[in-house]
Amino acid sequence: MSLDQKDCLRNWRQLGLKILELGQMFYMAAWSKQLNSLNLIMKWELW
Repeated sequence: MSLDQKDCLRNWRQLGLKILELGQMFYMAAWSKQLNSLNLIMKWELW
């Protein structure tokens, strides 16, 4: 493999990791938002 190809692969891997990281962040944010709305619903039920 040429140096150019290795560089390209490394860039793609870094990009992939960044995308995974972002995806995880979005997932966690959505999940906590869901939990919060669930808590709100529970509070309303208790009232």
